Amino acid sequence: MIIHTDIIAGPFKYSPKGRIALSRYVADGSVAILVQDPETGEPLLTASVLPHGFSPPEGHVYIKAWSENEGCDDAFERAGLVEATEGLAPCGYEAATLYRMTGDLAKWLERLPSATDFHNALSDSAA
Repeated sequence: MIIHTDIIAGPFKYSPKGRIALSRYVADGSVAILVQDPETGEPLLTASVLPHGFSPPEGHVYIKAWSENEGCDDAFERAGLVEATEGLAPCGYEAATLYRMTGDLAKWLERLPSATDFHNALSDSAA
C-alpha cells in the first residue's frame, strides 16, 4: 500500500521537485519514502533505505543521500520533513543517516497503516 501525499519537496538531483509517497518495507514494516514526479506519478527515487541488520524506530527512517539520491536529505530538511539524528547505519561503502520524521511528513505517517496492520494485510492477501 502506498499513501500518496500532497507534500512537494526539492530540488532533487534529477528533478526540480517531487511528490512524496509513503509505504512500508516488507522485511520489517518500517517506513519507505518514495519521490514521484508530481505531474506524471513516475518514480524519481526511493529516498529511504533499509540497511541490513538495522530497523529504524517508528517515526524514523534511514535516508540514502548519495548517488541518484544526492541532495534529497537536504531537500527534506529544508522542507521541515525530517531532522537528522546521530544514528548511522553502514550501507555498502556509504552510511545511511537516521532521520526523525517531522512536520507534514509525520502527519501523513499517521495515515499509513501500522507495521502490524501492514503485515496482516500481506498475510491476508497471500492466503
